[in-house]
Amino acid sequence: MRTWRLVYVLVGLVLLAAPLLSANALTAQGQVTVTLAPLSVGVAESGVLEGQIACPSGGCASFEIVLNFDRDKIHLDSAAVGPFLGSQVMVELNRIDNVLGVAWLTASTTAPPPAGASVLFTLTISGLIPGSAAINVNALTVKDVNGAPLPSSSQGTTVTVNETGKIAFFSPPANGWEVAFVAERDGNPEIYKMFADGSNVQRLTDNPALDRGPKWSPDGSRIAFYSERDGNREIYLMNADGSNVHA
Repeated sequence: MRTWRLVYVLVGLVLLAAPLLSANALTAQGQVTVTLAPLSVGVAESGVLEGQIACPSGGCASFEIVLNFDRDKIHLDSAAVGPFLGSQVMVELNRIDNVLGVAWLTASTTAPPPAGASVLFTLTISGLIPGSAAINVNALTVKDVNGAPLPSSSQGTTVTVNETGKIAFFSPPANGWEVAFVAERDGNPEIYKMFADGSNVQRLTDNPALDRGPKWSPDGSRIAFYSERDGNREIYLMNADGSNVHA
C-alpha cells in the first residue's frame, strides 16, 4: 500500500513539473545569442572582428550592447552595425572610449531584417603590444519589432596580438592615448603630438631638415623617427616631450 502511495506521489510531482520543464526548454530553445568571433592581429596592424547573432524567433529588431576590452593590448578604432538589421538602420549610440576600455553600440531597424544575415556588428581593432586581449560583453539587450525585450545571452572573445616588429601609432593609455604625427605648418615636415581627441597639440621637433615617421616606444616614453638633419637619412630617438634628441 505504501509503495502505491509513493508511486502516486512521484507521478504527481512529474505532472506538476512537466509544464515548468517545457517552459524552460522553450525559453532556452528560443533564446537569442550574440557571439564575438576570435581575431588575430599584428602589432600596429588592424583587423575586423564580427559580432554574430542567432535569433531563432526571427523578430530581433534592435540591440544595445556594452563591451569591455583590454585597453593595454588593443585599440578599438571603430564600430559599425552589421548587415543583420538590413539597410534601414538607425544608430542611436556609437561610442568608444579607449582610455576606459569601453564601447557602446545601440541600433534598430525601421524595416523587417533580411533573412540569412548573421553579423550584428563589426569592430575594427588595432594591436598595440603582443599578447591576448579579452573582449567581454558587459551588457546586452535585444528587442523585437514591438520593443519587447527578448531572452538573450552573449559570449565574449579573445584577440591575439602577434609581434610584427612594428611599433603602434598610438601611445599606451598611461599617456592619454597621444598620437604622434607629421605636419608642415612651418613649411617643412616636423613632428607633433596631440591627444586622440585632437586637443593639446604640441610641436616636438624644430629643424629645417626633413623629420618623418614617428613611432612610439612600447612604454610611451620615447619616440623614434627618421631625419635628414645631418645630411643623410638616419633614425633618431627623443623623449615623448621632444627633449634629448639623439641618433
